[in-house]
Amino acid sequence: GQVQDAITPEMAADLAGKMDVADVVLLDSDSAAAMMDTMGADSAVAAMNQDSLASMVGVMDADTLTQTLDAEAAGAIVGALSGDNLESLGADQAAGMANAMNAAQISDLTSDQANGIATAIADDPTQMTQMESGSVAAMAATLDAEDLGVLGSEMVGTMVASMDSDQVQDMSPEHLAEALDTVGADYMGSGASGFDEVESAETFMSEAPIEAPASLTEMMDSEGAASLFGSMFN
Repeated sequence: GQVQDAITPEMAADLAGKMDVADVVLLDSDSAAAMMDTMGADSAVAAMNQDSLASMVGVMDADTLTQTLDAEAAGAIVGALSGDNLESLGADQAAGMANAMNAAQISDLTSDQANGIATAIADDPTQMTQMESGSVAAMAATLDAEDLGVLGSEMVGTMVASMDSDQVQDMSPEHLAEALDTVGADYMGSGASGFDEVESAETFMSEAPIEAPASLTEMMDSEGAASLFGSMFN
């Protein structure tokens, strides 16, 4: 309203810069969005410390974040936050930020930042399904291979299912091995030994325990998964 119109971007940034985490968490989603919108992401990054900036993102609900931040803004904010900051976001918030960014921006993140986002999203891997396949592939490649293992089979399976076959084949041997191991270990006993017996994704599914989640079954039908398992025989 009128009050908002009277606040200049400089005033908003000045105010935001004076706020610590305890102040920021008192804002509601709309107020935080209005401040962010008024000052702009670059000013927010310049004015606020990491934890306060992370809190400001954290008080906005996922829909508001998506409406408030375009690719440039989301990229600036994510790039300014630590892996721990990003990990503290809700799955839908982290996915919203990642979704707003393009693949090139995701590739520019540190492995720690990519891991923070992925770890947050891993609380609800279904959030990945809204992301462009190129962005998912960029996130997988930007992560350290060993971090894939920590994300768990459902998250890694969902990532692979969100990628197309070329993108899966472009993964580094280390990333591919870790992805296979992570998805396979949960359902076939750990280690690669189980894979000696796997001749196809269908065999994999028929040998998987009955309680394999639906997401895994869907994953196995995807182009990305076919490449993942095909990669074992190349």
